[in-house]
Amino acid sequence: MGADIVIVIGAFLLGLCFGSFLNVCILRLPRDQSLLRPRSTCPHCKQPIAWRDNIPLFSWLWLRGKCRWCHKPISKQYPLIEALVGLLFGASVLAYGTTLHAVAAALFGTILLGIAITDARHYIIPDEFTWGGLVIGLLLALGGGVPGSSRRCSAPPWDSSCSGSWGWRGRGCSRKKPWAAEM
Repeated sequence: MGADIVIVIGAFLLGLCFGSFLNVCILRLPRDQSLLRPRSTCPHCKQPIAWRDNIPLFSWLWLRGKCRWCHKPISKQYPLIEALVGLLFGASVLAYGTTLHAVAAALFGTILLGIAITDARHYIIPDEFTWGGLVIGLLLALGGGVPGSSRRCSAPPWDSSCSGSWGWRGRGCSRKKPWAAEM
């Protein structure tokens, strides 16, 4: 599909913001802390982080990965997660254009990254990730689902007459070969 470079850059910047929030979720959800209060602080000196020092990725690079106040290092996890989510958002728009599929790919990729990091660190998957993914999935499903899926097979997934409902063969399926390009 593709997209204009300005839209891809915008998606990347939006992804940086989502990545910053994901860092908060990864840090606070396993500890049952609020995501909104208190404000972010330095993990060493506990000094509140000013807005200018909390710009995703750029502030970490500007401050050379150190706290403005105590000059102790800030974990590389923060810019890494922000950059990964930014790239994920940009890649989603590149792959799917400005569609609900791009939104779905970006949001579910972000949730899966949050689950993976939290599970690796604490051996738990917070309910907020699970329920958030469920709600987002249901809302995105209202947007129409996968294009062409209703044309492939009219039978439900459990109906064996349609070989798993994906339109590969069977009475309930379309005559169109599944590997043929849709025009």
